[in-house]
Amino acid sequence: MWSRPVGLELSTHPGVLAGGLYERTSGAAGQPLGSYQRRAPERTVLHELVARHAQSMLAELRHADPDGGGLPRYVERELAAYLRCGILAHGFTRVRCQTCHDEMVVAFSCKRRGLCPSCTSRRMADTAAHLVDRVLPAAPYRQWVFTVPKPLRLVLARNPAWTRWTGALVVRAIGAWQRRVARKRGLPTPRTGAVTFVQRFGGLVNLNVHFHLVVPDGVFVDDDQGLRFELLPVPTNADVLAILDRLLRRIARRLAMHANAGAFEDDARPDVLAQVQADAATTWRSSTETRATVRGVERLRAWCEGFSLHAGVVVAAHDRAALERLCRYGARPAFAQERLAWTADARIAYKLKRPWPDGRTHLVMEPVAFLRRLCGIIPPPRRHLVRYSGIFGPASKDRHALRALVPTDRSHEAGDARCTEPRPSQTAGPASRARRLPWADLLRRVFADDVLQCPCGGRRCIVAIVTDPALARVLLARFGLATEPSTFAPARAPPQADLPWDDAL
Repeated sequence: MWSRPVGLELSTHPGVLAGGLYERTSGAAGQPLGSYQRRAPERTVLHELVARHAQSMLAELRHADPDGGGLPRYVERELAAYLRCGILAHGFTRVRCQTCHDEMVVAFSCKRRGLCPSCTSRRMADTAAHLVDRVLPAAPYRQWVFTVPKPLRLVLARNPAWTRWTGALVVRAIGAWQRRVARKRGLPTPRTGAVTFVQRFGGLVNLNVHFHLVVPDGVFVDDDQGLRFELLPVPTNADVLAILDRLLRRIARRLAMHANAGAFEDDARPDVLAQVQADAATTWRSSTETRATVRGVERLRAWCEGFSLHAGVVVAAHDRAALERLCRYGARPAFAQERLAWTADARIAYKLKRPWPDGRTHLVMEPVAFLRRLCGIIPPPRRHLVRYSGIFGPASKDRHALRALVPTDRSHEAGDARCTEPRPSQTAGPASRARRLPWADLLRRVFADDVLQCPCGGRRCIVAIVTDPALARVLLARFGLATEPSTFAPARAPPQADLPWDDAL
């Protein structure tokens, strides 16, 4: 904190005029506005953690595995891809201004969805933009969150079929309640839908498979006037508890059926991934979760036997920005990179979102232990983390009519990265763009910064894509940038066993 405001007349920045205005930091008012800066992942705590300790962790797990296999290949590929992500020596794109010829380089990304904070954040923003621009029509939306007990979380993490079935069960239970209420209000053929986000993590970087659903707070009706939306009454505490009871009965029946058939025997076989996921499910807060073992409901949140269902978050029909934030929350990364820090004794400290009742503000772990937790929450490949159901589903006959109800404002688009004039954005329709938003459009949408707009007033465009490592090193040296690629540190040798000392020998 500062003792008093610093006036411009006291600023040390050259060329600042005297007078009357105040700035928090000396010279800040005279500085140019902020612009795009490369994220430099090699300077982050996570990058240093993976580079230093990944090979040691993998070697330890191979040594502990009776078969010598260690973690699955997709986990090792995720670690290797993250280490290359954002590093200019592994390839980049050259972007140049057409007017002043100022040039910048943009590194390639790994495009993974489990570990890399940058790529998972891009996926979060891109998924939310796709939903708001092309899928979700103008209507109020409610978030439903369904969580399961700790033993069942491991079953969902190990068995993708169980995850798929459980998510579909929640969608059917909520949709059945909505259709029942709609028929009581005289709507004979109501149509429901939901977008389900499968989250494999909790707030403590722990394995916690649960479901976030974005559900219209009503139903769609198709009549002579076409497809339209009909608002339903707000669910009560009794409604939420009744839906949870139905979910518990169905899950208990399926668990009993699979247990009698011996379907869990394969999942019970010990392997390295199972041990890593079991360790990652630790929360250190079992004493504060005793309420989840009893039955109750309050403020549209019901819980029973370790299960819970929450429906207390709603977004108004006109607030598309809030709807996009809600979708980003469902598709968010597993952890915040800014909360990671090294301690004085070379351990990892992860800052909690809010202090615990005992006053603890950080989780402190050994580097390898924290890295194992991250590996435990990496999703397996070819498993959807966003699912569309009902009227939003890919097989819905009403999808085309539903797109006509989606607002068409596209004021966020930054224009084409090719050497052309920026395209008009207001005429774009729900299906007029590609599924994946371009890099520049996404940055403008999230940060309100048009990176293709040069400070001189000209437009930047892509002039080259450099993939050859030798050429990349030559160009980076010319630009005065780092030319060395990222590499793993070699695995450390296992600790030596403590043997008894015999003076007679």
